[in-house]
Amino acid sequence: MSNYYPVSAVIGNKIKSLRKNKGLSLVTLAKTVGISEQQQLRYERGNNRISVDRLKQYSNYFDINISYFFSFSEDEKTKIKNGYEIKKSFSL
Repeated sequence: MSNYYPVSAVIGNKIKSLRKNKGLSLVTLAKTVGISEQQQLRYERGNNRISVDRLKQYSNYFDINISYFFSFSEDEKTKIKNGYEIKKSFSL
């Protein structure tokens, strides 16, 4: 559980949704932004934190404003909060 970042997981899910909506494979998107398939998967799962520079690459590729990644619905806010609570309980 130590390599799980709730905010990154929500952002990664947004990237995954954008990728799928565009009909891209994980490999194709990874190559497009210059990372490995494994790194792309880690981003989408929330196992690795995503830098702002990398988010800018995604926003440019998908032709969206970078702020999209930081605008959270109520459901996403709940997932983030719950994720941190679960993570905290595992670290006790």
